Parts: sequence; structure tokens; C-alpha cells
Amino acid sequence: MNTDATKAKLDNLLAAASGLQMVSVVSQNTDKELDDLDAYAVELLTTADDEMAKQLRQRLHLLRSMREEQAEVLYSGFRNATGDHQLETFAFDIDDISVERLERVVHNHVLGEAPNVSKELTERLQKIQKMRRELKPIKDGVFRFLATDSLEEAEALLIEKADILLTETAGREILQANSRDRILRQRIESRKVLWRKIYGQVSGKALTGSAHTVEKAAEKESEKAAQPKPTIAPAPSSKAAAVTVELNQVSDNHNVVNEDEAVVQADRLMSEVYDLLDQAIGNAMVAFSIYRKNKSTRADEALKLLNELHNETKDS
Repeated sequence: MNTDATKAKLDNLLAAASGLQMVSVVSQNTDKELDDLDAYAVELLTTADDEMAKQLRQRLHLLRSMREEQAEVLYSGFRNATGDHQLETFAFDIDDISVERLERVVHNHVLGEAPNVSKELTERLQKIQKMRRELKPIKDGVFRFLATDSLEEAEALLIEKADILLTETAGREILQANSRDRILRQRIESRKVLWRKIYGQVSGKALTGSAHTVEKAAEKESEKAAQPKPTIAPAPSSKAAAVTVELNQVSDNHNVVNEDEAVVQADRLMSEVYDLLDQAIGNAMVAFSIYRKNKSTRADEALKLLNELHNETKDS
């Protein structure tokens, strides 16, 4: 036991003037540190005067109650998360200390449950551990990338952490990012443009739009690899050639635009569409949350709009 550190923690415990400060003591210390603090306080009880002993007992009771309550809250969230998406959200809403605490609580529950329940709990805990092990570096990297002060810093970070940030998984995280704050939203949008540019240069793929586009691109790559090589087609007839000419793009000054330039232009337009849809979905989610919290009858209207926007991106 590190006595000096434990004494400092006890001082913080005794000085806590509110329940919120007590929660902070519990949340910011590991179970081992809290065990040492508990043991140190119990040891002091043997020599403390009546007033100090009374305060120590009261704080020990609060400490133990809060530890137990926090553990049960973690376990409740762990059990109630349904589906991989909710489980992933839960996994990244808790910090490392809470993960260690959850592991202890789940282990205790496993010992008292039926074999099939114990197996389910163990597998779910392992899934959370795997999510944090594999995805936490990506999420942390994406946060750093979006928070950079300049495009130069952002580009340097992309190159430095290319193995983490220049991946489709990171791309989905970046392209889904949004903010209600106008200035922050502008920064995020500029980082999205930069990511698409650098990702295209490194991977050779021209991915644009939202995370939906990234997923679709991956699906198309898989389908393309599975398809047999096409046979050589016969030369087109004059009628087919006429159709081809009619499909060529024409610029504002009536000059023919080649197919590559037309596709790039279409990609840019679709990129803007998906970005607007991303922002609209984010705004609709915030509105729905506010309506529901205030029990407004317009919650159903916001939810309907949210579903329509989601279906729009899903079906595109």
C-alpha cells in the first residue's frame, strides 16, 4: 500500500462536501486503490477519537454504497445493451477504470449463474474487450484527427497514423462525425474533405460521400472480385454508338466533357448530398431527443423525419 498516496485519497474522501465529489472519488480510483483506502480508513478507526471515528464510519458507508451502486449500474448497462451497435456504444461510453470494475462484477455474477447464463455473460464481456482492444485506437485517432488545429497538422497525423486512420473503419467514424456548433461543424467538414483526398491518394480509391458510400464501395469491390472476367464484346453497331454519344456529358460552354471528369463531378455532387444528409440526420436526432425529454407531441414527427432520412441514405 502506498501510504502517502492513500492518505491523500483519504483527505479527499473526508473533504468531499457533496455526493458529486464522492462520486468523483469513486470514479477516478481503481478498485485496488479504493480497497487500500477502505483498509486504511478501517485501520484508523482503532485509534481515532469519537468525532473522527463517526466521520470515518459515515464516509466508509458512503464509499462502499457508491462502489456497489456504480458496479450495479455498469452491470445493468452491460446486460441491457442489445445488438452489437448498442454494445459498441456502451463499450466506448465507459473509461478504462470502469472496464476493470465491470470485469470484476461480471466475474462475480458468472460464479453464481447457471452454466448457460455464465457462458453468455463471458462471451459478451469478451466482445466488449475485443471492441475496445481493436477499435479504441481508431476512435482515439479519429478524435485527435478531428480536433487538430490546422489542416497541415491533420494531414501530418493521417500520414503518421496511416495504419489506423487511412482505413475504411476510420473512414466510417470520420464521415459520420457531426456537431451542432457551426464553427466545429465547419472544421469537421474540412477534415472529411482532407481524409477523402489522402485516402484516395494512398489507396487508389476515390471514395466520397458519407460512411454509407464507404460501405457500398467495399461491397462493390467484393462483388467485382467474385465476378468472372467478361468476354470480348463485338464492335458496337451504329445505333449503339449513337446512344453512347448521346450519353456524353456537355459542359456549360457546350464542350464535351470526358467520362472521367463527368464521374468526378457527379462524385462531388453526391458528396455534398451525403454531407447534407449526415447533418440533417444529426439535427433530427437532437430535435427528437429534446422533444422526447420534454414530452412534446412533436417527438413522433421528428422520429418520422429521422426514419425517412435514414432510409434515404440506406436505399441510395
